[in-house]
Amino acid sequence: MNNMRIKQLFAALCCVMFLLSLKIGYYSVFKNSDSKNAVNAQSSAKLTISNKRKPIFDRNGIPLTEREISVLHLTKNGTLSSSEFESFKSFPFFKRYSSKTPATHILGYISDDGKGLSGIEKYLDEKLKTPNNLSIEYESDALGRPLNDGFFEVENPNPSPNGIKLTIDYHIQKIAENVMDEYIQNGSAVIIDTKTFEILAMVSRPDFSKENIPEAYSQTNSPLLNRALCAYNAGSIYKIVTAAAILEKDFNYLNSYFYCSGQYPSANEENHVFHCHKKDGHGYTMFSDGFAKSCNCTFFEAGKNLGAENLVETAKKLGFGTKHLKIGSEEASGNVMEKSSYTENDILNMSIGQGEILVTPLQCAVMTATVANGGMQKAVSIVKNEKSQSSQRVISPSVAGAVASMMRHCVLWGTGASAAGNPLEIAGKTGSAETGWLKENSEYAVHGWFCGFFPYSAPKYAMVIFCEDGKSGAASCVEPFSKICEEINKIYPIKQ
Repeated sequence: MNNMRIKQLFAALCCVMFLLSLKIGYYSVFKNSDSKNAVNAQSSAKLTISNKRKPIFDRNGIPLTEREISVLHLTKNGTLSSSEFESFKSFPFFKRYSSKTPATHILGYISDDGKGLSGIEKYLDEKLKTPNNLSIEYESDALGRPLNDGFFEVENPNPSPNGIKLTIDYHIQKIAENVMDEYIQNGSAVIIDTKTFEILAMVSRPDFSKENIPEAYSQTNSPLLNRALCAYNAGSIYKIVTAAAILEKDFNYLNSYFYCSGQYPSANEENHVFHCHKKDGHGYTMFSDGFAKSCNCTFFEAGKNLGAENLVETAKKLGFGTKHLKIGSEEASGNVMEKSSYTENDILNMSIGQGEILVTPLQCAVMTATVANGGMQKAVSIVKNEKSQSSQRVISPSVAGAVASMMRHCVLWGTGASAAGNPLEIAGKTGSAETGWLKENSEYAVHGWFCGFFPYSAPKYAMVIFCEDGKSGAASCVEPFSKICEEINKIYPIKQ
């Protein structure tokens, strides 16, 4: 090969190298941004931890949700795990619910995709939704595995300060929950502010874990039920309705005397009698004393004098037969036995809260708060500032005062006497509700109730304790009621 040919090949090679350099330079200068974005897009991964929802607070701004920090671990394979042994990198975040979450039945629970399924979560689902998710973004290889020197970021790790505020008081709620756990396995407690009719606490037992809803579905004791909103046989707490109705009709009835032999004959059925809880009777008893001693015969006579229509009308005025929270199928309306015609047996049963009468613990708390508030009633609320605070008169001040006085006597020397020593001046009414439900041991279940308020001289709190198959309100409900009063007074001392 001569020199000329070598020079031509060298020149051609230089030309090719020059053109390649120009092309490389062009891509470096003009295409760098697009190339970089393409590379980044191919090497980033994003994993969603949960659907983001607005937090829920108590009346004082104490969080009821997002109370506990949990840790998730990104594994070397690009998956999320709760096990630290598989951790490539750890990420702390606030869990929606945890073992520290109070008011489980009030708050309700959500589905895996973040939809409210019960309680406040369902009732205010649209208001609690947000467009964001709690997620992790990181640099990865083509298979989604995290890179050692990669970029990691947790989106929305903290709860938003803007959320829903309930009327619930966290401290009172926890007191009620702790006492219920100590005394009652199946039942509920409801506490209402007697002036505002805001719900300060609502407890249902048994409880359930929001972290394992399928397990709750499988349990035979129905822990997902909010028993504060379920309808039950009323028993003698319904004598508050009968007392208010008869005194509105004739206030002098308060000092009338009745004779209780322990039995009351039925006009409808031959040889059938209604019984007082005291088998040998109370003898001659004044109406106010009959209330304190829960004398059935006294109230049988009052019911006959009233008639069914007056009993039904007063019951409806006091808040029975209706839903108060409007949160759907979770709340029962109960039954006030509104019919086109009544037998005398119907009236006798109604007068003492037996038969077909069904009430919810929340309804009983509304009735009690109405009496404590001098006969004035407001719309019940559980979401702060959601309901109108206008009042309506339900019973006259004199009748409300007389019923409240009889409730105080019930505690001082009647069926609620086990709370007589409490310095917070408890006023209340016990109840033992026959259910007709025959248990496996061939005994009939009897529910226990205690409806009351405190302090008597300046009512602040109305409270109802309910115990499934508690035998009697005196035996199962008065003591936890008194205990809750004492614990509330430690947090919020009551001046008397």
